[in-house]
This record gives sequence, C-alpha cells and structure tokens, in this order.
Amino acid sequence: MHKIFKNAAHQVFFEENGYIKLPWLTIEEVQILRERYYHLNMAKVDGFFATYGIKDVNTRRVAWEAISEIFIPKIEHYFVDMEGIMASFITKTKGDVTKEYISSHQDWSFVDEVQGFTSLNLWCPLEATSFENGNLGFVPQSHKLRRYPRQAEDCVNPYLAHYHLLKPYERYMPTQLGEALVFNNAIFHFSSANTTDSDRLVAGMMITEKDAPLTLYYQNKLNPLLLDRYRPDVKYFLEVPFGERPTLFEGSFVKPIIEAPEKEIMAVYPDAVNFQSRMVTKEQTNNQSNVVEKGLLKKLFQLLGL
Repeated sequence: MHKIFKNAAHQVFFEENGYIKLPWLTIEEVQILRERYYHLNMAKVDGFFATYGIKDVNTRRVAWEAISEIFIPKIEHYFVDMEGIMASFITKTKGDVTKEYISSHQDWSFVDEVQGFTSLNLWCPLEATSFENGNLGFVPQSHKLRRYPRQAEDCVNPYLAHYHLLKPYERYMPTQLGEALVFNNAIFHFSSANTTDSDRLVAGMMITEKDAPLTLYYQNKLNPLLLDRYRPDVKYFLEVPFGERPTLFEGSFVKPIIEAPEKEIMAVYPDAVNFQSRMVTKEQTNNQSNVVEKGLLKKLFQLLGL
C-alpha cells in the first residue's frame, strides 16, 4: 500500500484496520453544509436518498461544489496526493426499517488495487450517529482479503457465501458531530436502520490517489468469463446518469476467480471458525446468505454508504 496519510500513526492504523475516524468539520462547517443541502429544496424522500443518484446534472454539480469547497482543504491537510472524484449528500430517514438496513458489502473498485493503488470512501454525517439512527459498521482488516475487480454493477461477491466467518468481527462505529469515517473501498461495511425521526444527513466523497488511473469494471456482454475495463474521468461521475458505462473502453480480460474464499478468510482471521462457533448461530447469519447484489437502488445504497 502506498503512503496516503501525512500522519504516520494514521497510516499504520489504517493499513492494519482498513478504516479510521478523523475530526473533520467544525460546528460552523456542519451548519454550512446542512444549509446548502436544504437549499437544494429536494423533495422529501422516505428511506434512502443520495444526490448522486438523481438525473439532474445541475443539482449533482451544486452538491459536488458545496461539499468540495469544504472537504478539499481537509483532504490536503490529512492526505498525501489524494483527490476527490465524486461527492453526494445522503439522507436515510426511518422508512421501512427492515428494507433500509444496508447489509455488509464491499464498494466497487475505482482504481487498480492489484497494482497497489487505493481509493477511499469519506463518510461525514452532519449529526452525531449511533446504532439508532443508521451509523456505519466495519469488519476490521477485511480489506486484507485477496482482491479481485469489484464490478460497478450487479455481481456475485465470493466472500458473502462465507460471511458467517466474518460476522463475529463486525464493529459499529458511532460518530460525534464533526467526525468522519474514512475507509478503504475494499473493506466490508454496513449500516444500521434509522429508527429515529432524523434525516441522518451525510456529506460523502470518494477520493483516490492522484496518479492512479480511474478504473471501473463491468461484465463482458458476450463472454461470461471476461470483464471489461473502462477508464472514466471525474467528468463522468458528474455528468453521466448513474449506472451507465463510461465511454472510454480500454479492453477485456479474463475474470479473476477467488477459488477458495473460505481459505482466504481464514488466512486473515485464523480463529474465525472457533470464534464463529462460539458467538454466532446459524439463525443469526441467515440474513447474510444472499450472495448476489440486485437492483440499481441497492447498488446506490452500497456505493454511497449506506
């Protein structure tokens, strides 16, 4: 992994755990971002909503500019040669508390991780978060699992069929006002349902290394054994409707296969079997058995956190 944090202690903690909590916004900056979101006059949406997922390019651009103006100086303060590629306001109201729980998943690949590049999800709630209003949780160290190109579309995650081994390691991360959670896109993460009357408003941004070519992967439409590699630019994330492929197609390659995902999990968590047998029953892990991510809205949930 390349050096991405200026602070050596931050780098060590992040490399080990795959996430870090940082003081990010002042109270005044929180208020500014809240005002800018509500100034957009978005229709109230019951459940999950993200400005990145709407069709109106101007609204998406205004959201990007509002968040970037405050986030970019913070990125320059904490990170080494990192830049934002997309930003969104995210709300998660009470809705259907069963459907609005976001199950554990990994984000798409935004860069070629096999080459050592890193992309991060920067998630900054504009209110304090807890289990009651939809905070984030992680499986620490799960970013160390063997990497594969995670597609920007519905796909099978090979590790989810064995998630019962990972579930005992789940940890929820409450945040105080102004704190942000920064996490590797490869880490397994999830969020609780919002059972309060709050909007659970979040300002979020995806950031990557400046010298890392942006990369998105999709299933080849003719050959199930191939993946297609595309090279988007930042303009793509601002102007192209969510779910559409970029125009710059680089080529196809044989899809890498994680042949023994259970063994890959055991390599990172040697005590997983014993830990799982002590703490997790089959009934508790049934809700993690769905290995196929389906639906454009669910894909948006998972990309933007949730």
